[in-house]
Amino acid sequence: MFLFKQEKIEFIFKNFELYEEDLVQFMKIVPFSEESKNTWSPRLVNLFLDICSFFDSLCRFIVSKGVKDVNTKISIKDKSGKIIAKKIKDLDIEDFENNLLKNIDVFNSNVAFYTYPLEIIKPFESYRNRENNGWWNVYNDLKHNRLINYQKATLKNTIKALSSLFLLLVRYKEDEIFSNLILIHKWSYSRIVPEYFHRERIDNGFRIWYDSPFLFGAPDLPNNLPDNIEEIKKRGGLSIGASTKFIYFLGRHNWDIK
Repeated sequence: MFLFKQEKIEFIFKNFELYEEDLVQFMKIVPFSEESKNTWSPRLVNLFLDICSFFDSLCRFIVSKGVKDVNTKISIKDKSGKIIAKKIKDLDIEDFENNLLKNIDVFNSNVAFYTYPLEIIKPFESYRNRENNGWWNVYNDLKHNRLINYQKATLKNTIKALSSLFLLLVRYKEDEIFSNLILIHKWSYSRIVPEYFHRERIDNGFRIWYDSPFLFGAPDLPNNLPDNIEEIKKRGGLSIGASTKFIYFLGRHNWDIK
């Protein structure tokens, strides 16, 4: 039995794509660069909060297996792996980490950010770090006092938060309908026929690459995208299963592709 119905997953993907469109529109006015990455604006504050809130809701829904009553106690693992009982409304980021995020390899994953020049980012790197204004910590600061912390909703943090939501969507594999929607929304151009796409994602994933409509790309296997651009060029596109879009942004002349 699937946790998600198709219309709910469709809602999830469409929300992501709307967030991404809004971010792209902002970057047409303020292009991403070393100088602009700490830029903030009221528009970014609202977008950033929407993205993080949606990430929170999706994690909560998956961990609680879709139970509607937030006062219901569910069984989850704590940091040590011990089974404990906790109300759904009291679930926090550590619960999401221990019962979902660690299981889908997001913490070791890089994402290609389709800007020029191409950047490789780590969405979850220091994301809860207060000193570095990690995006999840900023989200909590803004929830508690938006008037004091609004300047922390920077372009960099918004990109990190949205790329984290992207990774959650492409790495979650419990429901076959997710795989179907990835194909329908053209987030993957795998040559694997649709009937076998979901099984390939679970069993192998070596040749599967995901691209959001505008900004992000990532392989199915975390180790397939190195941190260093030069290392990626050295390996060649075929060895990491990269998409045509990724190759285009990095520069086709750098690849040994036939």
